[in-house]
Order: sequence, then structure tokens, then C-alpha cells
Amino acid sequence: EGQQDGFFRSTQRKTPSAAPFLTLASASIASNILEKLIVKDSCPQPLSDLGYRTLPSLSIDDEAKTAPEAGWPNWISISPRSTKPSPQENRLSFTVVGLPRSAEFNPSITYLSGAGRPYSVTVWEFKRANGSDVAHFFADRPLQTPQSNGLTIALFTRGLGPYTTTDAALEVTSAGPVLIEQD
Repeated sequence: EGQQDGFFRSTQRKTPSAAPFLTLASASIASNILEKLIVKDSCPQPLSDLGYRTLPSLSIDDEAKTAPEAGWPNWISISPRSTKPSPQENRLSFTVVGLPRSAEFNPSITYLSGAGRPYSVTVWEFKRANGSDVAHFFADRPLQTPQSNGLTIALFTRGLGPYTTTDAALEVTSAGPVLIEQD
């Protein structure tokens, strides 16, 4: 499978391997991804029985960039930026649904990509109606380096870190994840 994928990527003039290192994630992140794909109450055993913390929903608002084959708002595919991106090209618009009212903190987006350490970016224009559990904001796109090609996971976190491990970032995660494929 990997060799075939590499062959087809090379015919598209892309690097043979989108991600030379697998993106580190945890069972909790995988559980939250699966939870968003499974129809609520369609399983005889509730997903909450697995013992993982359920995170509020985080999504990227730009529908034009959402991968159509995924059919899921928590997946986005982005192309490499130009060498001098405009401010609009350099940011993503996010929405969090289900954010607790008490969650007033130093919000950031933390990206997990490849085998590297998690890194965070500050969010700006954080807007939330009084008493609402929905928030909208902008954050810089993930860094685009050869090491960040492939899968990147975005988490809405409290504070900028630095986080040395995925688990450390997950401890301060308030919503997510969003899957981003960088190519």
C-alpha cells in the first residue's frame, strides 16, 4: 500500500511520502475522532464506556478548503503557501461548539505533526456571545516544513506551552481535534 501511494504521489510531482514520520497521537484523540464519525446512540455500548474524555467540537470554517472526499467538517486539506503569503492565506478560521462558559483563558491552537514536539500559535479575534458555548476565532496555519507534510492534528488548548509531548498538550486541550493534511 505504501509503495503504491508513493508511486502515485511521485507521478503528481509530490514527495513520495507525505509524512516520513507518523504523527504522534493518543487513544483519546483517536476516540474523539471516531466519536464524531459514529451516529450518536447507534452502538449498543456507549462510547463513554471507553473511559476517554469527550472534547467539545472544533472545526475549520473555510468550506472551500475542506476535503470533499472526507465528507466531514473536521478534516481539511491545504496546499503549500506561496513564499510570501497574504494575511488571509496565512490564517484559518475556527469554531468551537460546546465550550464551557468558565473557559476564559489564554486560548491557542496547538499543532501535532510528524514526530516533532507539539507547537502552539496564539488565536486572535476570539469572539463568543455572552453565555454562549460557541466561539469563533482565527489562528495561523500550521508551519509548512518538509517535516510537517502529511497529517497534522489541531487542538484548541489553554496556553502556549511549550509542550514536550502529545500527552502534555492533551492535558490542557479544551476542544478538538481537527485533522489537517498538508501536502
